Amino acid sequence: MQCRGDHEHAQCLGGARTRQCQEYPDEFCEFVLKTAMNERRKIIEGVKQVKGIGAIFNKAMANSQDVTPMLGKLVEAEESLLRGEIRDNWNHTLYEGYEFEDDISGKILDKNEAIKARELEIEFFRKMGVYTKVPRSYAKKLGARVWSTMWLDVNKGDSKNPNYRARLVGKEFKTDNRLDLFAATPPLESLRMITSICASNQYRQKPFRILSIDVKRAYFYAPSRRPLFVEIPLEDYCEGDEDMVAMLNLSLYGTRDAAQNWSYEYTQFLKSIGFTVGLASVCNFHHSDRELYLTCHGDDFTVTGPTASLRWLEKKMAEKYEIKAEMLGPEKGMKREVRILNRIFTWVEDGVRYEADQRHADTTI
Repeated sequence: MQCRGDHEHAQCLGGARTRQCQEYPDEFCEFVLKTAMNERRKIIEGVKQVKGIGAIFNKAMANSQDVTPMLGKLVEAEESLLRGEIRDNWNHTLYEGYEFEDDISGKILDKNEAIKARELEIEFFRKMGVYTKVPRSYAKKLGARVWSTMWLDVNKGDSKNPNYRARLVGKEFKTDNRLDLFAATPPLESLRMITSICASNQYRQKPFRILSIDVKRAYFYAPSRRPLFVEIPLEDYCEGDEDMVAMLNLSLYGTRDAAQNWSYEYTQFLKSIGFTVGLASVCNFHHSDRELYLTCHGDDFTVTGPTASLRWLEKKMAEKYEIKAEMLGPEKGMKREVRILNRIFTWVEDGVRYEADQRHADTTI
């Protein structure tokens, strides 16, 4: 509320008038502490319900001086989780009384859908073998720090077309000035360039179309290239994991070199199938034999070229990664509208229509 200006203002900072407000009443402190204890008790009770095999590992590790021979057994134990030894009610136990908020827009998310997104992420962790549980003493032996993790919950769609995503990310903070961990992203003009090249090659025997490829959880295809350890997420916490941590086998979102590792991975792959790297931006590629022009923004690949060449690239990438592919064009089996970097591309009679990010409008309402 705006001040009406019908009274005098007094200086509050450092004065006696506000000194009492610096102390919280005992009743309020007791309420906060009891609430925190109750929430912690809920989490602990949920962990105890897990039918894990962590206790077996922990006991075996305690009897071994050298932990290296035990890593194979730990991998076997992780694989047993994939065969069905997975907690069925972790989502109900951990999130009782909680609401989910979009970490970008701040809007309240549908709780059931948000939980499903997190559950899918954990299942993918197990399927890909993102990490192996090892004793905390192993990380200490290497002199490595164990980083914490956090969840990012986002609706990548809009209010009419929701697309819930949950990402478990590492919280590796920058503690030094390592310029070698840089990973490039292309300018927005690269995406417009692809559209322009497509539009300029319509009046030929083999007209160009646009292919959008999204590599699902791309960083998990890039091996970790240095010893990295994170705390085991509560969603994957089993009985016996009290003295265990997660050793990363693959790159994790939120770690400092994850983007660089993924950039190295996809660059080597594209070069192996005939692409050359652009001079102005290392995120742009060209395949001269197949007339393909490609730009990569993170895990989103946008390509233009003849239909046959685009289908060839789609097949090659599907053999290497788990992808979602959509082709923009007028022919049967193609889409007249696709979403690329949350911008809408529509194939119309006189060209390609480009519409800005819909989330910008949602966040201002």
